[in-house]
Amino acid sequence: MPGLKITEETESFIDEINARLKEKCDDLQITLKIEGNYFKLCLNKDEKDCVSYLNINGCHKYFYIFSKTEDEYKKRGYNKFLTAVSIYIAHTMIEEDSNITDLYSNTCVEARKFILQNYEGQQKLWNDDDDDYDDDDDYDDDDNVVIFKIPVKFNNNSKIGDKVKVQINKLTAKIIIDNWIENSCKKPQKGGKSKKSSKKSSKKSSKKSSKKSSKKSSKKSKKSKKRRNTHKERNKK
Repeated sequence: MPGLKITEETESFIDEINARLKEKCDDLQITLKIEGNYFKLCLNKDEKDCVSYLNINGCHKYFYIFSKTEDEYKKRGYNKFLTAVSIYIAHTMIEEDSNITDLYSNTCVEARKFILQNYEGQQKLWNDDDDDYDDDDDYDDDDNVVIFKIPVKFNNNSKIGDKVKVQINKLTAKIIIDNWIENSCKKPQKGGKSKKSSKKSSKKSSKKSSKKSSKKSSKKSKKSKKRRNTHKERNKK
């Protein structure tokens, strides 16, 4: 595939991610493989392959990505996670003699735009006269499509500003990957209630029961005092 290949460094990072996923959420695993004329970065869940995926190729002299998540697995951060992985491994896949320096993606989906806006780079509205778009994309003029160019690798001709952006984007991707694995990929606990909520409820119930018992005891003491007082008055008479 022109300009791109899976290297030992790429595979090493994929293995590292899968080892961490196995500890935190063993029903998930990522794979990167060649499929036709592009690479496919997949997030697999249980026995189901590619519940969310990115297609990666080297078209238009860019590290181009196209993303998709199955409807039943949306709103779980899978797309955000895979995008971060693709940005982090991009420099390991781009061949040394290649002119590719930027990740390229276009989208009309607002949630997808929000994900890509986490990274340093350029963004602009797409139009038919623009050279920076995929010929296979089928957009209308009113779709509000935005093109994103995100620096992921620098070469001898890169400006200092672009070199800085590459480092920032790599760091941002790593932070997003780490946070997602630590906080967002875990399975929901059985029973629907967490330990914290059960502890809080037990504390509340104990407080309520103690208040009720104290109220009852105070009422009893008041009644006993009234009885003693009436008994004394009768004796005086």
